Amino acid sequence: MRRAPFPPLIAGGAVLRSSDGAIDALRERMAAVYGVDGRCVLPVRGLAHGFEIVLRWAAQRGETATAREPSPALRQLIRFYALRAGDDGAAVGAVFASAREAGDALAQAKKGDAARIFVIDES
Repeated sequence: MRRAPFPPLIAGGAVLRSSDGAIDALRERMAAVYGVDGRCVLPVRGLAHGFEIVLRWAAQRGETATAREPSPALRQLIRFYALRAGDDGAAVGAVFASAREAGDALAQAKKGDAARIFVIDES
């Protein structure tokens, strides 16, 4: 794999690890809001950081990625990571949803017919 000739724009969550427990509280609160186990929640430094983590995960495993209303930036990132768009009937590895769409996406996941990773944009 080639190395980028420049440093990453995103610090990779280094600041999150130096927190004094505030992140743990945020994780547990988000888990309570969405009705999932706290071990399944990963707060990130921003939406771009979340995109990068999930898209790398999907690309490494040959997964697909999809979004109900993808922004141009997200479409470009999906193409950059050479992922299928997820609209061809294949199993979807990652779903990007707005906070208002999250309930529907998580309900599908609990029935077992949806993605394994969700990125919920709460901005």
